[in-house]
Amino acid sequence: MAEFLSVLVYLAERSGDIIRDVEASGEKQISMKMEGPVTIADIRAQKTITENLLALYPSLVIKGEESDKSMETVDAASKPEELTESIRSLVKNETIQQKHTERVSFIESLHKAGVFSEDEISSKPFETFNTSEATVWIDPLDGTSDYCRGNISAVTVLIGLTIKDYSRIGVIHFPFSALPDKSKGMTLFGTGEHGCYSVNYTAGVTPQEMAARVPEYMAPFEGAPAEDFQIRVALSSNRPAEPEMMAAIAPSTAVGLGGCGNKAAQLLLDNADAYITSGLNYWDICACEPLIRARGGTVFLGNMDKVKYTAGEDYIDGLNASRTVECKALMDSRRATKL
Repeated sequence: MAEFLSVLVYLAERSGDIIRDVEASGEKQISMKMEGPVTIADIRAQKTITENLLALYPSLVIKGEESDKSMETVDAASKPEELTESIRSLVKNETIQQKHTERVSFIESLHKAGVFSEDEISSKPFETFNTSEATVWIDPLDGTSDYCRGNISAVTVLIGLTIKDYSRIGVIHFPFSALPDKSKGMTLFGTGEHGCYSVNYTAGVTPQEMAARVPEYMAPFEGAPAEDFQIRVALSSNRPAEPEMMAAIAPSTAVGLGGCGNKAAQLLLDNADAYITSGLNYWDICACEPLIRARGGTVFLGNMDKVKYTAGEDYIDGLNASRTVECKALMDSRRATKL
C-alpha cells in the first residue's frame, strides 16, 4: 500500500510538472470536445500516468477522461525506471499502518453510527488489494476551462482507485498552490483507513529531495458546528448559487471556485463545509472521496444515496459532499424544518 501511494504521488506531481511547463510555454494547443476544452497538458499527463502504472501494475484497469486515441501520438513525460526505490518509499509502510491502528476507534464509531460500511472504510488491515477488483480513475487536469482562462489555482491532478465499486485511495495534486510563485505545489493523498496526508512540492527538485520529504498527517475534524453556524458551500464560480438550495440550509454563503477537485479539496483544507453540484464524472470525485472520508466527512449522490463506481458507467447525477458528519446532520436538520 505504501509503495502504491508513493507511486501515485510521484505520477501526480510529474503531471503537475507537465501542466506547469505547458503553462509557461504559452502553447496549450487547445481543442474542443463535447465536454469542453482539452489541452496538450491533459493528454500528456494522462499518457504519463497510464503508461507508468501499466508498466508497474499490468493487470490494473485504468479509466481516464481523455481517450486512448488522443494519446496515441503523445509521449509520456517520465519512464518507469525513474520510479526508483527511494521514490517508491516516500510513504512509509510502518507509518501508515501505525496510523491505521490509531484510527480504528474513529473508524468503528463511523460504522456504529451507520455512516460508512466496512467496504467503504475498513477497521481491518488494508495493506494490499486485488487488482482484478480495482479500477484507477484519472482526471489528468481537472479544471481545464479554468486553466485555459488563466485561473490556474483551480487546477488539480486527480488519481483515485476503486475496489468493488467503492472509492478507497485518492491523490489530489495542486500544481499551483502558492501563487504568484508558480513553482510551488501541494499534494493531498491517503485512504479512509490510513488517513489524509499533505506534502509540499517544488518544481525542479531532485529525486533525492522528493524522496526525503515527510508527509504531514491531517487529523479528522473535531467538534459539531453551532446551530447558527453559517455553512460555506463550494459552488462553481461561473454559475450563480441556486436561491432555493441556499435558503434550505441557511444561514449559508456561497464560495465560488473552479474545478471539481479544487472544490472538493477545500473541504479538506477547511475552506468550505459543503460541495453541492449537479452532474459530474467518476474521475472528478473518485480521488477526493476517500480523503474527505479520512477527515470525517461524507460524500453522497444528489438523491443522498451512496456513491458507487459501477463498471461500464462513469457519470454521477448530482453530488452532496460535507466536510464532517456533523455538518451534514446540520444541513439535513435545516432542510427538514423548511419542508
